[in-house]
Amino acid sequence: MSQLVLLDGVGGLQAVASLRDHAVYRALNARNQFRAPTEWGLCLRPSSSSRVVAGGGGPGALFCVACESERARLCWLTAMRLAKYGKQLRENYRSFKSKCTESGSSPKEYNSYSVPNESVRSRVAMDFTGSVGRIVDDPQEARAIAAAEGYSWKRRWRPPRPSAPGAAPAAAPAPATGLAAGVHVAQPWFHAGMTREQAAQLVHRHGSVDGVFLVRESRSSPGSFVLTYKCGGKVIHTQIQPVVDTARDAVCYSLDNGSTKFYDLLQLVEFYQLNAGRLPTRLTHYVVQGPAEHNSVTY
Repeated sequence: MSQLVLLDGVGGLQAVASLRDHAVYRALNARNQFRAPTEWGLCLRPSSSSRVVAGGGGPGALFCVACESERARLCWLTAMRLAKYGKQLRENYRSFKSKCTESGSSPKEYNSYSVPNESVRSRVAMDFTGSVGRIVDDPQEARAIAAAEGYSWKRRWRPPRPSAPGAAPAAAPAPATGLAAGVHVAQPWFHAGMTREQAAQLVHRHGSVDGVFLVRESRSSPGSFVLTYKCGGKVIHTQIQPVVDTARDAVCYSLDNGSTKFYDLLQLVEFYQLNAGRLPTRLTHYVVQGPAEHNSVTY
């Protein structure tokens, strides 16, 4: 299953999008956002280098697939992600079994190995420099990749050039609005226009456990974002920096100066909900955006 196919009006099948070139997300309310017939929708977002098939809209178009129920949407979401990443998951499992055989250990011994807590257990080195992400088992290789990525990012970065004396300042581009500004604007954990003090008070008030978080815009560094979360009874602010991926000519986001890069904030949040990475804790629950008296934590 390399392409998503749907029934057309005469009962035939029509190719809509190639899953190889699209990322699959869960829409919050497809009826309101995309005027879909139901509220249970899936959003297919093309990558910067993908080409949309005939009949599916122009380049960069978003596809919305409406489902009859939440269960049907979960089945479709699982099927699409298995079709996209199933081969890589199978190869990772085979590689793990071969390593267990070479070392003389069994998967049962691996599963019974105890670690201090979930945050430590979820820390795993990932390499996203290729077309798909992979787990880096060798600590020396992980350090080498991190050092190479950091050096490459420093070489690519160039400070903005000062304008010539007497020249008129360049007009600032109009800020994008709605989904054009990014898929994160529709997420419940994103709080637009929130200050550092407001975010700290909100997370401190609702953060009863480690990992309660929200994402806001950075006021000190325009174009960047800030991940505000709670850990060990303290509120921590970590800047999300935009970095350039020259391989795909796209802007990515990173918490660790480009060592781990994501193509949008939604991918970044989903990764750190599963893996602590360089954070002291895994992200667990988010504070929902809304009026001050109705803000709440979603589990």
